[in-house]
Amino acid sequence: MNPVELHIYDFDMTLYESPQPPEPDPVWWFHAYPLYGFGAPGFDSRWILPVLVKARRSTQTPGVLTVLLTARADSAPLKQVIKKMMRTAGLGFNLVQLKPVDTTLSTPGYKAAVVHKLLQRHPSIRKVSFYDDMQANVDRVGDVVRKAGLPYVGVVVAPV
Repeated sequence: MNPVELHIYDFDMTLYESPQPPEPDPVWWFHAYPLYGFGAPGFDSRWILPVLVKARRSTQTPGVLTVLLTARADSAPLKQVIKKMMRTAGLGFNLVQLKPVDTTLSTPGYKAAVVHKLLQRHPSIRKVSFYDDMQANVDRVGDVVRKAGLPYVGVVVAPV
């Protein structure tokens, strides 16, 4: 069956309150080790439960293409730990997409480009919902969706 809705969820501070670097360190976000030691929802209080519940519902709804879309660097160890976290949380996303290391796009530009490609690849999609903690990401994706002439639900997840 072709998907009729696209539901996209960010990772950091949207589904999971990821540990922050002890001091400003942009390299921190490229590594998997800060995520080691995560636990299952209910045992690890860093899961953002209201969004997690929505994501579970999305992944279980027929006709919905579900995507975890993060600006975390696309490396094998990081992708592996994030996929393991999603399985532990009971989230069976259709696609887990990390940001290519060699891209020159900003995070909003990268997320908008991914959504644009998904809409081209799946012309049956009639509605897009996007959950992210950054207003700039929600706005930029909204521009792409509206340009495609589709209804858009953009949700800025409030800080926990």
